[in-house]
Amino acid sequence: MTLFVEASEELRHVIQTNEKAFTRDIGAKVIEYKRTDHFVVELATKVDGMDIWLALKD
Repeated sequence: MTLFVEASEELRHVIQTNEKAFTRDIGAKVIEYKRTDHFVVELATKVDGMDIWLALKD
């Protein structure tokens, strides 16, 4: 499974710093820091007032 992330530099840095634990916790093999149109599920929300978009693809 691949996790796609579109977020601010600050949020991207937090995810990258904890990438190994993050992928293990959600079951993803890879994290790609770009947007895609091909996914199974997506979430667009805010974290500490910053926009973040997440999507999972098989």
